[in-house]
Amino acid sequence: MPAPISRRDVLAAGAALVATDLTALPWSGRPLGSLVPLKTPEVLPIPPGAFRRLGQGRARMRSSISGYRVHAGTSFAVTATRDEIWVWDAAKARVLSRFKFPDEIDPSGGRLTDVGTLVILGRGSGKGEKISFSEFALPGGELVARGRPDRIDNYDEVIFSADGKRALVARTGAVTLFELRDAKKIWTVEISNARLCGLGFVPKTDWVTVAVGDTVKVLHATDGREVATFADHAEKKAVDAPSASEPVMAVHLSPAGDWLLAVHGDDDTCQIAVWDLKTRKKRIAVPFRGTIVHVTADGRTILKLADHKIDTFEVASGKITRSIPVPRGSEFGAIADGKTLVCDSGDTLAIMDAVTGADLPVNTDPPDLPTDLEFRGPNRLIGRLNTWGGWVDWDLKTGESKLIRPASTIGMVPMAIGRDGKHFIYRDDKNHHRFRADGARAAMTPIVKEAVEDREAKKIFAADHGVGIAAYVEGDQLVRHDFATGEHRVLRRGAGQRAWGGLVASWNQFLAFMLSENDSDAGILEVWDVAAGVRLRKFERNDSSRQIAIGPGGAFVAVVGEDRGRDSGDRRGEPPNYLLVFSTLTGKPIIQSKIQKEGGACHFSPDGRLMACQQKNTLAIWDLHGAGVRQTLAMDEVNSVAFSPDSKTLATSVPGAPVFLWNLHALPGDTRPPDEAAVLRAWEAMAGNKCDEAFAAVRLLAAFPARSLPLLKEKISPDIGPDIARMKALFADLDHDQYRRREAASRELATHGPAAQAIAREEMRRPKSQEHLVRLERLVEAEHQKTPADLRAIRAVEVAEVAATPAADALLAHWATGFRGALLTAEAKAALVRRTSE
Repeated sequence: MPAPISRRDVLAAGAALVATDLTALPWSGRPLGSLVPLKTPEVLPIPPGAFRRLGQGRARMRSSISGYRVHAGTSFAVTATRDEIWVWDAAKARVLSRFKFPDEIDPSGGRLTDVGTLVILGRGSGKGEKISFSEFALPGGELVARGRPDRIDNYDEVIFSADGKRALVARTGAVTLFELRDAKKIWTVEISNARLCGLGFVPKTDWVTVAVGDTVKVLHATDGREVATFADHAEKKAVDAPSASEPVMAVHLSPAGDWLLAVHGDDDTCQIAVWDLKTRKKRIAVPFRGTIVHVTADGRTILKLADHKIDTFEVASGKITRSIPVPRGSEFGAIADGKTLVCDSGDTLAIMDAVTGADLPVNTDPPDLPTDLEFRGPNRLIGRLNTWGGWVDWDLKTGESKLIRPASTIGMVPMAIGRDGKHFIYRDDKNHHRFRADGARAAMTPIVKEAVEDREAKKIFAADHGVGIAAYVEGDQLVRHDFATGEHRVLRRGAGQRAWGGLVASWNQFLAFMLSENDSDAGILEVWDVAAGVRLRKFERNDSSRQIAIGPGGAFVAVVGEDRGRDSGDRRGEPPNYLLVFSTLTGKPIIQSKIQKEGGACHFSPDGRLMACQQKNTLAIWDLHGAGVRQTLAMDEVNSVAFSPDSKTLATSVPGAPVFLWNLHALPGDTRPPDEAAVLRAWEAMAGNKCDEAFAAVRLLAAFPARSLPLLKEKISPDIGPDIARMKALFADLDHDQYRRREAASRELATHGPAAQAIAREEMRRPKSQEHLVRLERLVEAEHQKTPADLRAIRAVEVAEVAATPAADALLAHWATGFRGALLTAEAKAALVRRTSE
């Protein structure tokens, strides 16, 4: 028996629309129940805490589309997510009906019938439950029939009749026809042990089709007797030529019921044969390559998808008369009799002209759900559009946006856009390519065959060095390409025993990637400075990692996944999920936290203070210095996140949005100025280890600088630094002959914090002994173990930076005059740099 199918796969196996006008065919029977209509606004409202929407929220689903189907003869389409069903007028990108999916069924397929009903096949949730079906009237969603056909508990393929009354079910060795509304089996025909496919109800007849091996059988729907058999066992004329003797993979039937078209073989080497159902004669058989998107009513012309193009294929001549490039990695349907193309594009439908390939004006803006969001300055946000094949560029100051896609790149995967916005990197199956804005192309070194076979292995990122440095992983090798010089180097040469794990993250020239053993969760995580060609750290991992992220300057790396190294699991014995954040410098974890099963993507802030990480229905903002969550933002499904250069604004790509902007330091509008006692309480909270309370104090003090800055200036002074002579003596004592002197020196140096840690990093290059090295490493490891005074200093700088007043800037400048190696000095200087760059 097939395993129960997730609600995320709703309609993936069916939902073909055959209605000509849904509203004109209401169901007249007594309703037994209803789909729950969704009365929420068509446009997802801006959530509390977010202050702005980027892009158009119209006609966007609340979750990524998990399945959709269209009807070629009309402009209708059906889309589904894990919990919603939408009925569209796709030509206008207008939603006609929206429903919550029923909780009591777990669907694997369905169909919109020509009597205006939606039939859904489902499986009960209990053990041993049989397959069932539910039929709902549209547009109201009333339940008009429900049944559990006898013995449908194991099947390979199911198809419903156009009127929704019957189901044809294929199982290994048998095909069965059921009357659904009374759950009655009409007949079963034992055919062979071959897998059956190509099921269909022949329009305007009482016939059904089923493909058995290389043969298409036509059976009578009343008793299952054979009406006709269509087979062509001609031998191949050449070794590489396709033949009709290869298995039938699909069958297409004419709307008038006068011909059938059989596809023999696979997408790469196949043949199509067209048969006349009345004369039983073969009209034509021609070689064919691709996936059929649409067949015209006369059977003479086919729209097919091959090599990331939609080709217009003339059956009689076997020639392609027109070809248009289309986005890569999408499934296409045709509406309006093949004049318009539709593909799922994240949380919406993308609509294209089937003749010219142009995006139609009815598309949402942007026509895709952005991924890999990135701020390019305080007022510019870039989002990659994978399905559409380019980028969207938002000017946050003017509110304007533009779509960027160089000529001749449709069908390729967009990988990176240069800092100047004029150079782009794309990939196809064999090469990476660099394009200029005018469409000129310079080919990059071809990717080896092993990487081509695993398309997800080809990751590439551009660093900000002239026209760019690109790095990608192929197999277990790390390759670096400098566009300015043309130099192409292999930085990491593997032994051929490890396989690509599919996880890569970058921050400018810093790159992190995961390599895993074949058929094993064990693996390694490596962090590289690609510009310098140096590996910074290697981590041995024993987990099933799903996400990784790297921080600014390569200082931190985060891993989200199942930690196989933990002994405890959940009640089902599954290993727990953990968020692990490591210091690249020390190789030690600074955050180890168990998170919910649905933990997802992470992203670090440019100032190195924060990290955003998705956990089920929230986005958690972590305080890296305090090693805790400082705030959470409610959102179900996060596609990508990015912090602004000053780390005050967060951009989130969310289905239904498409992008929301969040002011992380905003207070509720009715917050009153704090009195002296409240300011003092906030002062105390900033030194605490409760990150949420400390952040509440930071937000309050930053919002009312006139009351907070005088206190901060009074209580925090520039760090005068340690006695240099004393520091030198203490570092010398770390290798003293007497243990007591070594211990005393270690304890005293630990009190000097960043000043001692900076010197320790230099000393680690030339240790005098193994114990000397160990003591130096302990000092450096303590860099991420902040004292209450350290936390208060860091948060006080954040208050002044967020306040952004002349008095606040003056206070930052005052603190920046301290000892160069002090934590307060370094934080204040970095804040001043960010303030002057705004």
